[in-house]
Amino acid sequence: MNDKIGDAAGEIWRLLTLCEPASILKIKTSLSLPNSAVHLALGWLARENKIVMEEKGNTIFVSLKK
Repeated sequence: MNDKIGDAAGEIWRLLTLCEPASILKIKTSLSLPNSAVHLALGWLARENKIVMEEKGNTIFVSLKK
């Protein structure tokens, strides 16, 4: 399971290097990942202090930490 989460985190990282900020929905649809994989991977990246999440209205946007 940790391998799948790590792989999803890597995919999200690569996506964010190309287009940031990205909404969680955009991440999910762009990478065709299930909700659980996206949320677990975002948690992983957040715990490692690699991303910033910002809420705008009802949408959460994710970008890489500078």
